[in-house]
Amino acid sequence: IEMVLTAFNLGTAPATNVTITDTLPDGLTTADGKKEIAIPVGTIPVGEQRSFRVMLKADRPGDYDNTAVIAGDRNCSAKASASMRVVSADLQLAAGAPADGFICTPIPYSIQVTNKGNGTARDVIIVHGLGGDFQVTHVSKDGKHGGGRVVWNIGDLKPGETRLVGLEGTSTVEGKVFSDFSVSGRCQQSKNAQHAI
Repeated sequence: IEMVLTAFNLGTAPATNVTITDTLPDGLTTADGKKEIAIPVGTIPVGEQRSFRVMLKADRPGDYDNTAVIAGDRNCSAKASASMRVVSADLQLAAGAPADGFICTPIPYSIQVTNKGNGTARDVIIVHGLGGDFQVTHVSKDGKHGGGRVVWNIGDLKPGETRLVGLEGTSTVEGKVFSDFSVSGRCQQSKNAQHAI
């Protein structure tokens, strides 16, 4: 998260020994883990300004209120506040299928992904990894089958939004059929699930 701190001199004389300080609210730190920001600005001539970029990171999504203070010689000081909202997607994956299936009889799978975060998940992809004995017979809309897996590129998922995809296939052998599922998005860690019939 980039924060810009700008000091203005709107007075009639140069501002000297100017510093900017900022105690960050809980949940925010600088990129190197500090809670306190102290910037020695020096002298600001009349009518000029100085800007400084600070990279921040948030421990969690939420609303943050931040206040920075500027001070200089001759008891010159001021403060300014700003609010920011940090958002994050939280993709959750669930897969469903019948408890039992029969050889060479189509077995339906349903795969559901939900964004439980407060930010939009971008470029969401669902992947169903197939066992060697499982033969796909049908894939729901936008699914692409090949290379031992089925992939759905479902695009963006808004907060609270759920998307459902599915497929059917047959097994050529008796015994447990294991399937692996994963969902990922831009700047999101992959979430995984497994199902057995």
